[in-house]
Amino acid sequence: MRLRLATYIITLFIFTALLWNIKIEYSTQSLKEYLIFLSTVSGMIFTIMGIWVAWIYPNALKRLMISDKLTIADFSQSKLESRRLESIIASMLASLLVVATIIIIIFLLLLDIQNLNIENIQTKLKTILFITVFILTIIQLDAIICVIFSNIMFINDIYHIRKIKSEDQDL
Repeated sequence: MRLRLATYIITLFIFTALLWNIKIEYSTQSLKEYLIFLSTVSGMIFTIMGIWVAWIYPNALKRLMISDKLTIADFSQSKLESRRLESIIASMLASLLVVATIIIIIFLLLLDIQNLNIENIQTKLKTILFITVFILTIIQLDAIICVIFSNIMFINDIYHIRKIKSEDQDL
């Protein structure tokens, strides 16, 4: 998780340095449409990963629903399971971060930067918005890769369990 966060931050600084003095042109309408699309993808990833947590860790959910106190699930048995849960939760948090940032951007777009009188500020704001949306896209693509990876791991687990059961039945 820390490595991912560091990668995002480094990418942000690199693209800011590269694009800072370049005038980037795009329409506010196409930016809004893309942000809506990115927000929809974030919602889908958040939903899928929430279902994963409910499916894979039902005992943790039962403890949340039954108990008055929040108890931490025990993952000492399997480091792989804790890494999988960490990946799932990280994807959910990334999607929430993307949605929260999109909400802020769309709110700021209400200011209509096209009508700002100072050309330099308008250019810089458009560049900052472009870089921010680019970084959000990278974060979202990383979350999608985590969803794909979690599904592949789940299929491998099913295959492994079937193989073990088949071997046990053969004995």
